[in-house]
Order: sequence, then C-alpha cells, then structure tokens
Amino acid sequence: MSEGGRSFVRRAASQAKRAARTLTTLSADRSTPGASEPMEELPDSPVALPPAPVAIADEFDAIEVRACERERGVSVRSVVESVDPASLPPVWPAIRPTGHLGQLTDEAQAEHRERFEPLTVEHCHWYHQIPSADGSRLPGAWDLNGNESTYLGGVDVSGKRVFELGPATGHLTLWMEQQGAQIVAFEAGLDCHNDLIPYGREVTDEIRDSAMKFISTVQRSWWWTKVEHDLQAQVAYGTVYDLPDDLGEFDVSVLGAVLLHLRDPFGAMMQVAARTTETIVVTDLEPPRPWSDTEMRFNPVEGDHSSWWTITPGAMRRMLSNVGFTDQTITRHVQWHRPSHVLTAEPIEMSMYTIVAHRPS
Repeated sequence: MSEGGRSFVRRAASQAKRAARTLTTLSADRSTPGASEPMEELPDSPVALPPAPVAIADEFDAIEVRACERERGVSVRSVVESVDPASLPPVWPAIRPTGHLGQLTDEAQAEHRERFEPLTVEHCHWYHQIPSADGSRLPGAWDLNGNESTYLGGVDVSGKRVFELGPATGHLTLWMEQQGAQIVAFEAGLDCHNDLIPYGREVTDEIRDSAMKFISTVQRSWWWTKVEHDLQAQVAYGTVYDLPDDLGEFDVSVLGAVLLHLRDPFGAMMQVAARTTETIVVTDLEPPRPWSDTEMRFNPVEGDHSSWWTITPGAMRRMLSNVGFTDQTITRHVQWHRPSHVLTAEPIEMSMYTIVAHRPS
C-alpha cells in the first residue's frame, strides 16, 4: 500500500473511534430523563436485530477477494482494500445536459455506465453489504439484509414507480426491484457536488472534486449492483435542490439516511414532495430521548464534513406535514453499522426511525 493509502487508513481508524463514541451516544437508552420540554409520545415498534456480521480481518496490505463464513452460514466476500480513488480517472465534474434533462434514455444510461468503468469489486466502496449473483455477500458499512422492509417502514412498493434518493451501493434498489417496483435513483453528480461543511475555510473546487472522487467509488458500487443483478433501475445525477423536470412523477419516494447529509433538508423535501403522488418514506438516525422532539442539531459529528444535521422524528414529521404528507406512521428499529465506513471496524447497533407519510386521500 502507498504511504498515502496508509495515511488514509490511519485517519479513518481515528475517525471510526470518534464516531463510535458519538454514535453509541445516539444509541443510548431513550428513557434518560431531562428533556428540555415535553415530547410527543410516539409508539415504538421494536424489531429484533439480526445476528451481528462477523468481523472482517484487519489486513490492510492485501488487495484481494476472499471468502469467509458468517454466523448465519452465508459466504461473505471481503474486499480488504479498495483502490485509491485518486488513482482512478475522474467521473465528476462533467458537462451537464441543459437542465440535467434527458438522463433516463437508454443512450444516456449507457453513457453514465461508461463513466464508472471498470465495474470491478476492488474499484468500489461498499456502503451496503450487498449480495452477489452467486449468493455470497460483499461487505459494507451498513448491513440491511433481512431488515429491508423494516428499514422502509413496511411500505408496499409492488407495482409502484419509486424515486430513491441517495441509493449508495444499491441494496434497497435491488430489494425494491425484487418486490416489483420500478426504480429511478438520484445522486449528486455531473456538475453538481455534494454539500460540505466548511469549518471556517473556503470549500474550493479542489476540495469538492476530491470529495466527489470518493463519492464516485460508492456510485460505482451501485452500477456494479445493477450489472451483477441485471436490474432495470435507472439513475439520474444533478442536485436535489433543482431536480430535472423530465423525471416525471412517482408513487413513492424514499430518503434513507439522506437528509442529515444535506445543507437544506427542507428544500430537498419540497423538491421530492412536488414529484410524489402518494407516499414519502424517510429513515434517519434516532437521537437520544432527552432532546425536544421537534429539534434539529447542526453538525453533530465534529470534524465530519458531510454530517450536517441530526433531525428528530418530530421535526421530520413537521417537514412532511408542511409539504402535504400529513397521514403519518412512525416505527423504530436498529441496524448494524461499521463506524466511519471502515470495513475492519466492529459493527455497532444504530437506533433508527422510519416515517411513512401519505398524502391524504
């Protein structure tokens, strides 16, 4: 491994320890007294946590794909190290079509796929633990296997046209298509960067482009999933604050752990609501119970350039109500997560909530 790669690993390990302490706090006992104001009581729907994934061996020097056995008897292929994003040709920024239009044609989808070649395992960063066609799984920071319906609040997507914001590796894309949904995913890209917290300095184009190089390795893993499973899902790129006009309308929109990474989560919610006819599903991190249930907190993970907010369920429900999705149900659940996306880190339990919000009939 290069010295730059070793430096990245050391920084990631340090971030993992800090994030583990922070996120463990978010997973703390929700019965802790001391709320600054009374909270609306919301019914809990406890969900059994699946068995913990086996830890991946701490071997940073090998670039390989090897098999290990999971407690559930499922083969997990372990990519110990991904290729340094800086060594890959840049995917973004790219010249955008006018208004980001025309991206859902077969020709445009083929062009997008070409941007992410080569679609090999070691060129990807794995946000989700994802099944491959042979039944084994590639390890990722989030393991949703067996908990997909719970993560989505039990919403029925069969026969629905679904808009999925921030699909990452595409585990939910795969699962929803298997349930009979028609998926259009949406990600930052083309000439549009993700939102970065400045921490007192100018966020230059060089900084944005560096961040997008890493994000493109996650986006590459979505294309790997699409090709591996021969999915019909499509994807468009741009900014969530100004969605392309020709995407059409959707029966269901899904925002899975997306809004906390956006500078303007309500602006994004307005854009999504304008294109959604029936249901919006929002899943996010559950804050500790002492918080007021309509609170949002800025930059909850110090030093993390992409964690803009922690959003309480009450605040999220108010956002959804204000864009016309007033018929709401909320469930709570836990998922397994490897802090800071370090695949060698021990997985921790993450408390999450999901709100399924419908337009009133």
